[in-house]
Amino acid sequence: MKHTQKILFYVFVFAILILLFVLGRISILWEGQEESCITGVTFASTEEVEDFIEDLKNYSKEDIQINEIDIFEDMKMEESKKDALFVASTRGKYYYPIDSEKGNGLKEESRVYFSSEFEAISNGYIKSD
Repeated sequence: MKHTQKILFYVFVFAILILLFVLGRISILWEGQEESCITGVTFASTEEVEDFIEDLKNYSKEDIQINEIDIFEDMKMEESKKDALFVASTRGKYYYPIDSEKGNGLKEESRVYFSSEFEAISNGYIKSD
């Protein structure tokens, strides 16, 4: 008998959780505020980033949340790629010429770009053989 009561209790709790989830989704749709998120946006220039941020300022803080630091970090990374002569991995200790076989073999998400050997060395990387 106790085993049956435990099963009924868990079924009841599970049914309530599903009901709460459904009610939460309905309330979002009822208010007409579907959640949305913009990620992975790539900009060609500083002006495009500034225009994008200006457009976002037309929304209230409750409507949108943005981390401007992330946008400018991405922008700096794109700028550094243009001037880069050397590349290294965030997981490694060596830097390579950007057009070398080893440099091209690094995963894009773990690349760090440098415009000079001095910059690579000053960031703790060692010249590869």
